[in-house]
Amino acid sequence: MRVFLRNKRTRLYCAGSNDWAVAMGQAVEFTSVRRAITFAVDGSMPETEVVVRYDLLADRKSVV
Repeated sequence: MRVFLRNKRTRLYCAGSNDWAVAMGQAVEFTSVRRAITFAVDGSMPETEVVVRYDLLADRKSVV
């Protein structure tokens, strides 16, 4: 699971304190949703959303 912050208006990803990036690969990757929220609240980032990306898909054969 990968956790990012993104500005809801500009759609830019958080790349650090007051830094923003177009690409997810340039953004800060948080270790948890809680840490991302704490960073946003502590940094006074009101129009920010948490983006959770889960890249591993279950094998369809094993899903019942």
